[in-house]
Amino acid sequence: MANRKLTHQEFIERLSIINPDITVTSEYNGMHEKIECRCNCGHEWTTSALSLANGHGCPKRFDDCRDQRTLPTDVISTGSSNLLNTKLGGVNTWQNQSA
Repeated sequence: MANRKLTHQEFIERLSIINPDITVTSEYNGMHEKIECRCNCGHEWTTSALSLANGHGCPKRFDDCRDQRTLPTDVISTGSSNLLNTKLGGVNTWQNQSA
C-alpha cells in the first residue's frame, strides 16, 4: 500500500499535536514543499512542511518556543535491531533496541 499525501486539513491537525504554538499561514502542498508559518511569539518564517512535522519550531526564539512536551516515539528498523527515538524538548534520544 502506497503512502498517500496528507490533505491540508490533515497536516494542520497533526501539526497542532506536534507543536500547538505554530500556525500555518499558507497552503500545505506536500512534506517536501515550503510552507509559511507563524509562531505565537509573532515571528513568521518559511520552512519545509517536513521540518515542522519533525518537531522543529520557531527559529527566532528556539529556546522559548520549542515544545517541551514529550513528542511521539519513533522506532526505526535497522536490520537486526531497532532504534528507538524519543523526542523530549526538541532533543532526539536514540536507544538501540534488540529486535
